[in-house]
Amino acid sequence: MSESESRTVIVPTVDHGDVTTAEPDWCLGHVDARPGYRCDTGHVGAAQEATYCGYELAFAALVQDPFAELGSREVGVTVEMGSLSGRMGPTELRELATVLVDYAETLNDLAVRLTTLRAER
Repeated sequence: MSESESRTVIVPTVDHGDVTTAEPDWCLGHVDARPGYRCDTGHVGAAQEATYCGYELAFAALVQDPFAELGSREVGVTVEMGSLSGRMGPTELRELATVLVDYAETLNDLAVRLTTLRAER
């Protein structure tokens, strides 16, 4: 099965009843899906997080909203940047820089995967 091949999943909605949709292999599933609106039915991949000393600095994950009424229906990556505030010395700054460099590589890996997923469509 290639990255873009999918399986089928049935998701309950309040406005369209049970909706059958293709589920990409990177999606974590819809086991706990509560009925919502069809336009809000989407796919989410594994979280890629950057943390430092217990602070979440950033979060990224593959996402797709196949029934979106506003915005893109294409697969993409959602990115959230957390907040970290405080005075740091040289050691802490080096540790933080290492986390950010490692996370930059993670984001580049997601960009490569996203390019592949979009090319296979």
